[in-house]
Amino acid sequence: MASVKKKAVLLGCGYLGEFVARELARKGWTVHAVRRNWAQIPFSEIEKPNIHCHAWDIHEQYPGPGLPKDPTVVLNFLSAGGQGLAGYRRNYLESQERIADWLRQLPKPPEHYLFTSSSRVYPQDGDVWVEEGDAPDFLPDDEAGDLLRQGEKAIFAWPENLVLQRTILRITGIYGPGRSFLLRQLQSGGGYVREHCQHYLNLIRVEDIVAAVSIVLEKPPEGTGKIYNLSDGNPFRKEEILRWLARQCGCESNLWVGPSSPRVSRRGRVGPRASRRINAGKIRKETGWYPRYPCFEQGFQDLF
Repeated sequence: MASVKKKAVLLGCGYLGEFVARELARKGWTVHAVRRNWAQIPFSEIEKPNIHCHAWDIHEQYPGPGLPKDPTVVLNFLSAGGQGLAGYRRNYLESQERIADWLRQLPKPPEHYLFTSSSRVYPQDGDVWVEEGDAPDFLPDDEAGDLLRQGEKAIFAWPENLVLQRTILRITGIYGPGRSFLLRQLQSGGGYVREHCQHYLNLIRVEDIVAAVSIVLEKPPEGTGKIYNLSDGNPFRKEEILRWLARQCGCESNLWVGPSSPRVSRRGRVGPRASRRINAGKIRKETGWYPRYPCFEQGFQDLF
């Protein structure tokens, strides 16, 4: 008897979602990739038999046309989409209510619901290490971070019979093929205010996120709800990372500029940022996941 294919509904199929869709399809899953609109389909003809693209705005249409009635897993990769606080509220918090409404209409609950949150739920400063239990219930001084945190809490407040397993991945700074803000800025001649680059950056390459998602979906850890930090585990100060990247690009002499310089990078204008280091030991211990790129120096080698 032929095995039944697993079905994934991937909401918010952007940069990360495309990598995850390809990996699950490669492993034999049927993937239903959802975004509000598809100006261009990024998947090849070879990939399309296992990847189906749906245009669906969960805030305006209901239910999503053509989506399977029996998904094995639902992945929520929605992001703020450059819409500021309105985007955070809409796609991190209000989306959970809309998705719950859709899940209630399914004949049976999916096996797994996975939500990609962010390390922004941690308000800590002072170079401290933080782990999953360090996120407060509310972040009164960071409205965007608080909206993320309330979105997380909404998932665990769902009725037990809505979905069998729920996992939240708190992802740190994503980089990878086609995505590296720091590298693009350096290569285009941008400069940085050195005093604003003393905070720690916590990074992870996109392929390592994909590997973690695959492991969590295929071999869920015990328990009905899990939260994991997802980082390469080796935070470095932004200044150290910029210096290394600048040496590789041959532009170290032009790296630092004054705060009023027209060359200052867009992110260099914001002033000092909170500095914390993300502990990603829990997911390694409970799932066996380990990053292929455990340090930014290895991760950037093939991106120049």
